Amino acid sequence: MLDGFVIPATIKLGVPQKSARIRKIVCLMVYTDGAVHFDIRTVARNHVESPVQRHSFRISEIGSISYQKARFGGRIVMRPIHLAALDSIPGAEHGELILQIRRSDREQADKLIGRVRRDLSDSRM
Repeated sequence: MLDGFVIPATIKLGVPQKSARIRKIVCLMVYTDGAVHFDIRTVARNHVESPVQRHSFRISEIGSISYQKARFGGRIVMRPIHLAALDSIPGAEHGELILQIRRSDREQADKLIGRVRRDLSDSRM
């Protein structure tokens, strides 16, 4: 297992976050010990930052996870088995969490998601 894999990302803002005066949602995705952790903080339009909140998902709680390359970066899409697991995560909508990945982190994100998907398929056998 690849311990301590860390990917910096941002979470795409939807209408509820824009109306709440949130400027951006910053996230660190960490994969360690068979769990995916999201360390999330919000930044308001007046540049006030919230404390970091950790949201963790064991491999058995993940329904699907994928990485999609794009021209200027990429995105990770995670869907948990239970939709209620996303209720406390800002920016999560329609049963999925979408992380925007910078171009410089694409290769590491691709490797990380490949590892998570292998562990996910192994856990379901």
